[in-house]
Amino acid sequence: MNEPGYIFCSPTTTHAPNVAGSTRGRCGICSEEVWVAPSSLRMMARNPKLQLMCMDCMPGIVATHGGGRLQMPTPEQIRELRENPQ
Repeated sequence: MNEPGYIFCSPTTTHAPNVAGSTRGRCGICSEEVWVAPSSLRMMARNPKLQLMCMDCMPGIVATHGGGRLQMPTPEQIRELRENPQ
């Protein structure tokens, strides 16, 4: 599969950052500004084919391509979310 994988991110317009140290990025589909956790940035550095995806674009990608293009959360991402409850 040569298509990119996607990391699901919250839009900055409707959500506060969920993880300390999050930075702003852009959805790879619609360019909406999203929050990007430090662990997600590290994943993208290791795999340049990964792209960010906002919550508005996710339903369309899942409906047309299935969940196979969504990057499953890593243990590091799950730890970040648990350490930063909202």
